[in-house]
Amino acid sequence: MIGQRPKAADISDERIFAIIKDELSRRQYGAMYYDIRDRLPELPPKVVLAKLHALVRRGVIEGCDCGCRGDFTI
Repeated sequence: MIGQRPKAADISDERIFAIIKDELSRRQYGAMYYDIRDRLPELPPKVVLAKLHALVRRGVIEGCDCGCRGDFTI
């Protein structure tokens, strides 16, 4: 990724799943978009949101991928 713009595909599904699972262990409802974004500080927020959108579109996570709070679950 050095010298290149990061892409959503650069984030592994497993990394997102691990973050969501960890966030869900802290609260009863879904993982918040801003918490997921903050745990990936090396990536632009738009890239993180694009990854979440792709996972929702594929049906492997649920939540709102518009950039609001999210409430993501696996």
